[in-house]
Amino acid sequence: MTAQAMVALVEACRQELDEVGYCVIPGALCGEDLEATQRALDRAAAEDNARGVALRYGPNGANQRLWALLNRGEEFVRLAMHPLGLAIVRSGLGPGIQLSNLSANITGPGGDHEIGRLHTDQGF
Repeated sequence: MTAQAMVALVEACRQELDEVGYCVIPGALCGEDLEATQRALDRAAAEDNARGVALRYGPNGANQRLWALLNRGEEFVRLAMHPLGLAIVRSGLGPGIQLSNLSANITGPGGDHEIGRLHTDQGF
């Protein structure tokens, strides 16, 4: 991607974030990256289940939350360090950003997908 195309994409994403509150970036990750991230997420969920520390919620505990993913696989570090994602975040918050958490919410069969809808945990 050219620098000009990257700037245009970041600007379009910022506008969508401002207007809608989120943005979807089709093709930001290749199929191989998506598959590796899915395997790592499945592995982390299985580890929590096996250790008896899985945080389950929703109907019949069908949903599972996974915390501190940056410590649980290189796949998550690569995801957090994605150049396009960082450019979008920096476009709104400035260059001096700090990522404090990377977590996942898994909606299992029969789970309530509304529980994980887009929201803010802290309003400051």
